[in-house]
Amino acid sequence: MANTVSHSHSSPHPADAFWKVLRAFTEIDWLVGAGNYRVGKHEGHKARILSMDTPIVEFLLGRDDERRELRYGVLKNPFVPVDNYQATVTVEPSGGGCLVHFSATFDLDAAPFDQVNEMLTAAYQMMAGRIDGELG
Repeated sequence: MANTVSHSHSSPHPADAFWKVLRAFTEIDWLVGAGNYRVGKHEGHKARILSMDTPIVEFLLGRDDERRELRYGVLKNPFVPVDNYQATVTVEPSGGGCLVHFSATFDLDAAPFDQVNEMLTAAYQMMAGRIDGELG
């Protein structure tokens, strides 16, 4: 059964500036600990592979510049203890800044939904905060 998590982030930065960082899927120096990653492929999709004890493989499923929408998947790993993880991130103008919407669908494995929800929400908050920091 598919589960869904969503999170929205309000950024003081213009949507186009936030999107420019986010859309560069394999250029993630802004991400905490991302100095240890490489670019590769997963089943024909462009992938970023983070070097950890167990590598984390995130692969690009689609990108729509007009809608400022990015879709990606993550292979099962100790940090995302779910199966069939797919996320969508959209960026839309809001006042002088933007709203960033994260949503993900996945099948639960061993971890309970509340734990996965908390973990993913924290990851989305961290990523959005790092991009805000990158934009200064």
